[in-house]
Formats: sequence, structure tokens, C-alpha cells
Amino acid sequence: MDARRGFGQRLAQARSREDLARALLRYAGTFLDRAALFVMQGGRAVGWMALGDRDARERIGQLALPLTGKGLLVEVPRSQTVYVGHLSDGPEDDLLREALGTPGARAACVLPITYENRPVLLLYGE
Repeated sequence: MDARRGFGQRLAQARSREDLARALLRYAGTFLDRAALFVMQGGRAVGWMALGDRDARERIGQLALPLTGKGLLVEVPRSQTVYVGHLSDGPEDDLLREALGTPGARAACVLPITYENRPVLLLYGE
């Protein structure tokens, strides 16, 4: 079964937001080395789920970045546009890099997922 068809089936069978998130991450994992979902909550991007080793999944769950700085997870929801490029050398992106266990400056992408015209989730990948 191709990845898109499997993704569509998992979405159709999803019964919770966790099922939806797992389906999205599993699909993202077919073309990304690392992927994580962040929930926009109370003025912060809060780590929710991630692909990768167990340590990275645990670290993402402990990450909550304020949406007031200049990091990638601040700029994407503010602009509501997809980003493809590199993480900056700023403190917010350093925290993200550390949580993911990402060595150095790797290519990254962030996709805002919106509901009623406001970002509710961010899909981060590299």
C-alpha cells in the first residue's frame, strides 16, 4: 500500500486527536528523518508528539516555547506560511535543536495547521 493511501485510511479510522496526530507523524516519517507536532496553547508552542528515538520523544513533550521571541516556531504561526530552510542560531531554535537531538544546522521545514483561520498545530520536520 502506498504511503498516501495508508495515510488516508488511518485518517478515516481516527477516533481521537491522538489518532490523527499519529497518522500525520507516521506519514511525515515516510519522507522526513525527524518530525514533531507542537500544539499552540496559551501563547506557547508546546511539544506534543514526535518521531524518532525515545529520548527525543520525551524531550519534545517537555518543550514549551513562548511565542514572543524570534525562533522558527514563533515566526511560522505569526506569518501562517510554510517554512523551508535552516534553524537559526538563536536561543529558541537552540532549545528546539536540543530537544530533537539535532546536531548542527540541518535543513528544516515547519507547516502550520490552522483551524478557523488560526494556527492550532505546527508540524516540524527535518
